[in-house]
Amino acid sequence: MDELVTTGELEESIDGDAEDIEAMISELKGRIARGEIDSTEEIAAAIDEVAKEYDIQISEEDKEKLLELLEKLQGLDLDWDSIADRASQVASDIGAAIEKSGLGDKIRSFFEKLIEAIKSWFK
Repeated sequence: MDELVTTGELEESIDGDAEDIEAMISELKGRIARGEIDSTEEIAAAIDEVAKEYDIQISEEDKEKLLELLEKLQGLDLDWDSIADRASQVASDIGAAIEKSGLGDKIRSFFEKLIEAIKSWFK
């Protein structure tokens, strides 16, 4: 929950595209998950580096918020591989359920009909 709140606050206060800000945070979380950054100093340096990569201007106050969030995530001692595996399985299960229910075919059919209707306007 803290992650969602902090991300939302950063999106509002940082001058930049929301998608770039989310991508920046995701990249930083990935580096933590892979064990590439461990110390507070390494996290702070990574924030500067990734912000520069995404051309995001981040204030010291926002950098501190992000640093606190990343340190909390690092301190959770999560099994990141297990989380990634579970997320992949959930996505696979959802895809299978959509395929089994025929919902995917219904959605595709709807858009095909919509495109045909739009095309007919210009004939």
